[in-house]
Amino acid sequence: MRDDSTYTDVFMKPAPLVVSAAICLAGMIPSDLHASDPLVLARDGRTPYVIVIGRQAGPALKVAAKELAFFLGRMTGAVFPVRSDEAAISDTEIVLGDTDRRKIDELPPYLRTDNWEGFAIVREGERLLILGNIPRATLYGVYDFLDVELGVRFLAHAVNHVPRRPVLEVPVTSRVYGPPLERRTIWEGGLLGDATRRNRMNGISFQVLDEKTLGGVKMIGRPTHSFQAFVPHENYFPDHPEYFAFIEGQRRESLRGIITQPCMTNPHVQRLAMDMVLGWLEEAHQQNPYNKYVVSVSANDSPWHCRCEPCLAINLEVPAGRRCGS
Repeated sequence: MRDDSTYTDVFMKPAPLVVSAAICLAGMIPSDLHASDPLVLARDGRTPYVIVIGRQAGPALKVAAKELAFFLGRMTGAVFPVRSDEAAISDTEIVLGDTDRRKIDELPPYLRTDNWEGFAIVREGERLLILGNIPRATLYGVYDFLDVELGVRFLAHAVNHVPRRPVLEVPVTSRVYGPPLERRTIWEGGLLGDATRRNRMNGISFQVLDEKTLGGVKMIGRPTHSFQAFVPHENYFPDHPEYFAFIEGQRRESLRGIITQPCMTNPHVQRLAMDMVLGWLEEAHQQNPYNKYVVSVSANDSPWHCRCEPCLAINLEVPAGRRCGS
């Protein structure tokens, strides 16, 4: 990880791209013992804390540990060592991901979420644990902790606001978070670089951040206007004009130089589309198991929708302001 952070005085807090909210739990919980006392992570350039990851930790957890050590060091001037869980247990640890200290499925229900990229930040006495449902979720939990609890701001690639804290006291209590938006990306440009990952994005336009190491939510197949990929006019219209839009008394391949939409009430069209989607998914499922795949099922870039009786009957059931080709 490059030492590329800059330090700036930011008086207007930038709006975060992903907002996390602490969950207030009714009453104290065992993992929050002494939670009224802040964790003293560092003082005068020294820290008693180590960062712990599992001995079999993969790339996402290694990045999480390196990033946490980097930013904590920038804030305090202290060196936060990274250790595997083979090291002796101590009270002053920041534990990332599943280890022999704790696994996420051992947490109580109020600290669990079934959100794919959800994570919990757990206080156990002087120990802090950040546990995600998948390794990349733990990485997002680290960035969330740096943002929400510590005030680090990831402004752009190679530009961060990192507050200096010679004494780093953190009044942290246990909380759980599941991102409400499954696919978080910026169409073009945007943050790019490290800032994309640090702001908990899981894609860049139609692609994932780093498929081989981190994964993400990935578009497969044709990204938009996919009906033409499912039922190509050139393949099917000569033998099956009934697959395509009925307009002005006849089935049409195109009108005024623009291709038509398929006839979506035709069961063969529906089957062709489903087979294509399943084929794309079958081809992709052997890739990174921490990827999630999104297939676009969307109309052609055309105003010419089918007006056969079954299609028109369904279309007329839709509120007028949302009808296609009515």
